[in-house]
Amino acid sequence: MGSDHAPVMCTFGFNKDFRLDLTEAEPRFNFTKADWGLFGSTLDGMITEIKNENLNDIKSFDGVFSNLIKASANGAIPKFAATTLKSYP
Repeated sequence: MGSDHAPVMCTFGFNKDFRLDLTEAEPRFNFTKADWGLFGSTLDGMITEIKNENLNDIKSFDGVFSNLIKASANGAIPKFAATTLKSYP
């Protein structure tokens, strides 16, 4: 065998009857219609407003920076309409 991957064997057992529920999906970003210039300029503007005294460790900085990226994305990247998803047992 020329692969470095080990084979995996799985066994599934279902205790319930199979049922299909329809659930609403969360909207997803449509990256093909993103305004990357707006995203970058918005993020650059927000980064200059970071207060250094509140960021004593990398975990604090990660939380603040992640929120800035999410806020920039919400303003510059449209989202797909929510669709119905099938749930499986």
